[in-house]
Amino acid sequence: MIAQSEESVLLLDDSKLGARGQNAIAPSIMDTPRNRADMPKADHARWPKVDEVASTILFLASPDNAVTRGAIVPVYGRSA
Repeated sequence: MIAQSEESVLLLDDSKLGARGQNAIAPSIMDTPRNRADMPKADHARWPKVDEVASTILFLASPDNAVTRGAIVPVYGRSA
């Protein structure tokens, strides 16, 4: 399950899918058409792309993630 709070933290609770644990991601401003339109003067190249954030989520929920538990993973792209 994925839920988004007001703080833009996404919680992954995949315990029903094989108990790989609960993790969360904390993305910065993501590179979307809407964010580009709302912030035209920003350096969009520094924002994480949607597919990059999705890749992080897929890894955290995958069997390849054998050891990460209870983490809040920052996904800032190059904006940090």
